[in-house]
Amino acid sequence: MMSFLGAIAGASTTGTEGIRIRAGEEIATVNRSHLLGLNIAVYNSPTDYQRAIDGPIKDLDVGLVRIPGGSVSDKFYWNGHGVIEDGQVDQTQFLSPYWQVDFSDYAPGFAVDNHDWSQVILDPGYNRMDARTMHEITRKHPLARNLVTVNAGTGTPELAAEWVRWANIENDYNVTYWEIGNELNGEWEAGHVRPDGTKITPEKYAKIFIEFATAMKAVDPAIKVGGPSSDIRHHEDYFEPLLRLAGDQVDFLTLHFYSLRDSLAPEDKLFEGLFALKPVTERLEALLGQYQPERKDEIELSITEWNSKLPKDQDAYRLFNSLWFSAWFGEMIKAGIDSATLWDTFSGDDNGHGLLVEQEGDYVPTGRYWAFWLWSHFMADTLVQTESPEGLHTYATRDEDTLYVMTMNPSRTQSYSVTLELDGFEPSPRGKEITLSSREYFWNPYADRADWNSGPRVQDRAMVNGMAAEIPPYCVKVFQFNRQGSREPALEILLPETGYADLPREGWVRLLEQGSNRPYPTDRDAVYLSVEGPAELSTNRLSLKGGAARFTLAPTGPGTVTVRAQSEDLTVKHSIEFTPVEWEKRVVWDFEQQELGQSAVSHYTCKTGSFAGRNAIGLYLPGVVITEPKDHVFAIEAIPEDVPLERIGGVVFDIFVPDAFTVDDDGANMQAVLQSHGAYWIPCGVFHLDPLRGRWHTLSLEIPDKKFLKVINQTFSIRFLMATAAPTTGPIYLDNIGFLLRPE
Repeated sequence: MMSFLGAIAGASTTGTEGIRIRAGEEIATVNRSHLLGLNIAVYNSPTDYQRAIDGPIKDLDVGLVRIPGGSVSDKFYWNGHGVIEDGQVDQTQFLSPYWQVDFSDYAPGFAVDNHDWSQVILDPGYNRMDARTMHEITRKHPLARNLVTVNAGTGTPELAAEWVRWANIENDYNVTYWEIGNELNGEWEAGHVRPDGTKITPEKYAKIFIEFATAMKAVDPAIKVGGPSSDIRHHEDYFEPLLRLAGDQVDFLTLHFYSLRDSLAPEDKLFEGLFALKPVTERLEALLGQYQPERKDEIELSITEWNSKLPKDQDAYRLFNSLWFSAWFGEMIKAGIDSATLWDTFSGDDNGHGLLVEQEGDYVPTGRYWAFWLWSHFMADTLVQTESPEGLHTYATRDEDTLYVMTMNPSRTQSYSVTLELDGFEPSPRGKEITLSSREYFWNPYADRADWNSGPRVQDRAMVNGMAAEIPPYCVKVFQFNRQGSREPALEILLPETGYADLPREGWVRLLEQGSNRPYPTDRDAVYLSVEGPAELSTNRLSLKGGAARFTLAPTGPGTVTVRAQSEDLTVKHSIEFTPVEWEKRVVWDFEQQELGQSAVSHYTCKTGSFAGRNAIGLYLPGVVITEPKDHVFAIEAIPEDVPLERIGGVVFDIFVPDAFTVDDDGANMQAVLQSHGAYWIPCGVFHLDPLRGRWHTLSLEIPDKKFLKVINQTFSIRFLMATAAPTTGPIYLDNIGFLLRPE
């Protein structure tokens, strides 16, 4: 009866079959982070990119970020100095067919029209991120550096060479990989039609490549230059002429690879696309052997745009891409690929190619992201030989002390019972099993959202050579084996080296595998903390369930503080130097112009003028009783862009209470409040009015609750409020309003 029901459900399980891992037989060793690359474009929001780098992308081992964005590259002038000033184009700087940039300084760049190169695209929705911003945000990632595609369509060798100089010599952006042009083989590409009216050919591209590479390497001989950045499925004909005519200059070959172009293909055809890469790279390796035999092992292969499909369709955000991508990284290593940058990073409701998708105003991981995450956290750089049952896609990687076995089951109905047979690797008794399935990620195609999106499930488990495992339908499993005796536990205290004496610091105690940055597979019930120096701990005892536990270290003054953690036979200590805060008082509004903009508002009356010997602002109260400080007597609701919001630590201002101000309440007071998009009410301090009569007083009010500093970079308003128990009449004068700025 049970087998009959199983047949009705369409589910089945194989008899036990073996997966054999030959841990000593290496296929290839790569820099795995270079395969986990991304693309970013000028039309992406810098806010979105920064949030992604600080958020989900920070948790990935992304090594390369290609800029300035596919087809934009061939019409993008990275530097606009001398061409655009205050949003206006100096048309005299266009000397057909190129714009004459003044490289003596930098200004945000611009793009030109595909067909009329004299026309500059000024649409702010298109030019959202300039070259400097892309470089600066990228290098905030712990691993990532940019791969730059220079403008070989509508630009010049000089334009490219000056980007090399500016990026590597003047700014230390450390860009190694430079790609010459993007898909110039395509009719759609700016520069496919040359200035003389002829269309580009593979031979013409090779000539352009030589001119650009020569100019760029004259500036920085250490860089690597590559091309032809062609869609391998339609323009493989560009590679042979490039190697034949310009092979001495080529450091890496770049291709674009979208496995399938048919949205209606059955799912088994989609997974067959995983095997389409190897024949291509075999042909490229043959060309390298023919034209560059002495350098064939030096010239790298790079896929600078790739995805499972070219069409944007219904499969974009589904679990399908988690499975496909997980296997694709293994297939790239098998095929000899050295680096790759996914197209694309961001998507919306267009079923796009993005690693992240917009959902409720934020960008969240798609199924693609979790494949990147698996290869970042639970795979290594050396791929070794495996043998597995037909129907499973299995990849094993290793480092000195760890063996990872990934198996992907593309079947929606077939489950596999397997044993894991290890040759050349003796595992320790404990390891991990990681699972990515519809239980961890599910995209609802009717609601166009991920109903759940927790990411791969990581479980500690017993491990043994020959162990049995179940590979359910439509999932990815990774088994982490630790070498017997290779990993001893070690404690680590995570704290910065320095801090400010007014600011508590979050600290962590972590239980790691000794000599690595990976969590130890078992827990510890108790870790005891102690502190020496001017600081207090939030707790003296932690429980290390899950590998890490948090505490707070609150300084009581400046000085050296040492935190010690002890658990059974393990001890570790960490010292942090707390220094006094040296404030910068930055006056932002001095009212010298005697004008109030629309951003200055009051529930009562306010005006600028000459008061008490100064140009200041007068606030006038018409005999009101303000029992609760909810109505502001004065507010400024826009802060100039040159104020470093992230450094704000309080407010500073001058105040004068004249005799004409009357209130029958000795306790009448005012308070200053900041407002942030992250916290609507940030009190800075309360001050009584009576002691401030008769002369100008400068008040500096530091934000007392330091938790608000986490959202201070979203500050948008400063407000002054009053509380009195009696009718209040008359003026109060304010001047030199600004901020207390913390050190950079």
